[in-house]
Amino acid sequence: MKLKIGNIINIIIYSILILLLMFWNIFVGFIKISSESLFATAIGVFLFTEIGVIRELNKINDKLSGFANNEIVSSDDLNTALISAIKSKRVINHMRIFALSTNVIQPIVRSSLNSKTIIRKCSMLIRNLNDEEYEKNFGNEVISIINRWQNMKGRSISKFEITFFDTLPSDFNIIIDDDIAIIGNYIFTANDKSNITIDRVISVSNSRESGKDVIHSYIERFDKSFEYFKSVNENHIRGDEECHLH
Repeated sequence: MKLKIGNIINIIIYSILILLLMFWNIFVGFIKISSESLFATAIGVFLFTEIGVIRELNKINDKLSGFANNEIVSSDDLNTALISAIKSKRVINHMRIFALSTNVIQPIVRSSLNSKTIIRKCSMLIRNLNDEEYEKNFGNEVISIINRWQNMKGRSISKFEITFFDTLPSDFNIIIDDDIAIIGNYIFTANDKSNITIDRVISVSNSRESGKDVIHSYIERFDKSFEYFKSVNENHIRGDEECHLH
């Protein structure tokens, strides 16, 4: 731990005061000054030092208060967190979405956008369905969601693309540029994969370096996963393409 000059001075002054108290009689005889005058001088030095210490503590407190008012992490429901994140920006250069199907996310994004806010690029990585799920009509639901995204192209979203992964995720995240990452978990019901709820989400901002590091790690994870599944999965949709899932 590095000591500042002010801290070093305080240590020296306190050391002198301690020595003064320990060898009081010697000091009084050596400098030939009355004990009352020496005591008054010592009290003056002590008070001067204390004022300096209080000022240093106030500075530290101000810094801590600043950190408290500029939170890196906050917790809220998905609707509130996502609307707040989108409306904080006029232009979103790149929105990344990793989710089961975006069935809940898409309506929130649509309702949050207005004529003054645009998304230049939206990349989505959503779960691919297996044959059994297609037979249960889940495929039509996913196609319907994708069509709703396509309807937003040209008005609120300049460009988007969707690719698919094959595993069942336990979490989802929405990354808005390198500013905010919204992270949440899915809660599954035993023996019923269709009954899925969303718990409260965590929003991570880039207001400090630690927040930037978290957001960067999620961006890196998304981009690498997106490119991998894009290369191995025949289902890949761009905004101007008709949706046909295999």
